[in-house]
Amino acid sequence: MTDDGKYFLQTYNPKLPILVEFQDNNKVDYDNGKFTLSFNGFENEKDDNETKEISILEAMIDTNTISKDEANKFRTLNNKEAQEKYYTALLNTLETNINTLREKGLDSKTAVTTAIEEMGDRTKSNQEQADRINDCGNNQECIDKEIEGITDELTIDNSKKESIPQPTATPKPTVTPELLNKAPIANAGEDKIFTVHIKKPNMTLLGNIVTFFGNGTDEDGEIVKYEWKQGNKIISSARIEELKQYDNTFLGLGLVYTIPSVPRIDIFTLTVTDDKGATASDTLKITVKPIDNISSNLWIHYPFDGNTRNIINNYSENTEYGELNYINGVIDKAIEFNGKDSWLSSQNTKLDELEDISISFWMKTNSLKSQVILNTNETGTFSLWFIDNKIGVNTYHGDMYGYKFNYLNQWVHIVFKLKNNSTIDKSELYINGSKVNSSLLMGNINTLSFGDIMEIGKQNDNSEFFLGAIDDFRIYYRKLAQKEIKELYDIGQY
Repeated sequence: MTDDGKYFLQTYNPKLPILVEFQDNNKVDYDNGKFTLSFNGFENEKDDNETKEISILEAMIDTNTISKDEANKFRTLNNKEAQEKYYTALLNTLETNINTLREKGLDSKTAVTTAIEEMGDRTKSNQEQADRINDCGNNQECIDKEIEGITDELTIDNSKKESIPQPTATPKPTVTPELLNKAPIANAGEDKIFTVHIKKPNMTLLGNIVTFFGNGTDEDGEIVKYEWKQGNKIISSARIEELKQYDNTFLGLGLVYTIPSVPRIDIFTLTVTDDKGATASDTLKITVKPIDNISSNLWIHYPFDGNTRNIINNYSENTEYGELNYINGVIDKAIEFNGKDSWLSSQNTKLDELEDISISFWMKTNSLKSQVILNTNETGTFSLWFIDNKIGVNTYHGDMYGYKFNYLNQWVHIVFKLKNNSTIDKSELYINGSKVNSSLLMGNINTLSFGDIMEIGKQNDNSEFFLGAIDDFRIYYRKLAQKEIKELYDIGQY
């Protein structure tokens, strides 16, 4: 809106009609107080300076009941206050006439059109009313009397409304299956994942700007309009004839996306409209994830993305037992254990040759019963165990050093920092990126040791099978820093 009260109208075709909806629940008794005025489009498609008054007088002009010169007599009253009272009287009278005609049985559109045409005819035949208002000067009593006379003249009362044509009932057409419009199909494309460096946020792997193309199909017609939105904000919109002016091999409406320098998720909606007005929508989800920079001294890494392979080039070999499934995890896929007989054995891990290790993984359990996440068979003396809402390190002697655990049916990020051949109270536990205050929860302080064989999903005596899923399992042969643990947790947030 400009300082002088004008609005800028943005449209893909300025020559198309302009529809303006009004609502006055206090004065209009039908259609929830709503009614719509229709105006002709702009005459010159390329004239940016062309203006149009959105008013009842302009609506009269567009129905050809009065000329611009006849309307201008009432647009240019000498007294500003008289001008405002005149416009107010026009609006009030229009709303009264709409009620009268709707009561008579006319539909909303016909009632509005008829009221505008009738008021236009009467304004055309009473041009001297504008002169009489101007003759009042600043005499408000005189002005009010003339405005009242105009209101009476323009009001369609019980005696005048009989001249308005009666609505004629039209038979409803018989709808056959051939006449039904089939909805179109929108295709926003496959969801996309980009990555950015969490330590170098201004660097991206795939460039700064990417264009996605959304399209649609219509079985019994054609797509005439495309629109991309993010939330309620329109990103781009165009009709097919406009797009084909630039490219006859049109593939879809482009969505230009600037890859941000920080991780986040953006969702865009593509809506297509067919030539009969039906619409369909589809969404595009763009995920910007941080790049995993934490690879220094990574000894074992099981992503569990459909297999149990260790993607780090060392001596570890894996054997699967029981029913192991793969489900959607935190980072792509995750491995699921059934809590009965499924587990994973890793031979020749060489963990017994290491001094400090950090074990990182995502976990989701369906039960808080006593169960073991990891043990070192009989070659070592420690397991990661949880029981009775507690999780911690165990040395097979009924002991536990750890923290409370109340996460059921939700993904949780766990990191244990352990030292070979040291007491369990030297271990550290991190949950969802933050260090917790571990303590002795059961038994005594005993010494743990690493073994060459590692088993995931059960205790070393084939008991306490794990019920749940594990994702992105890692073992580092060093102690991770607090910042690195937080970064591992952040990777799972996208």
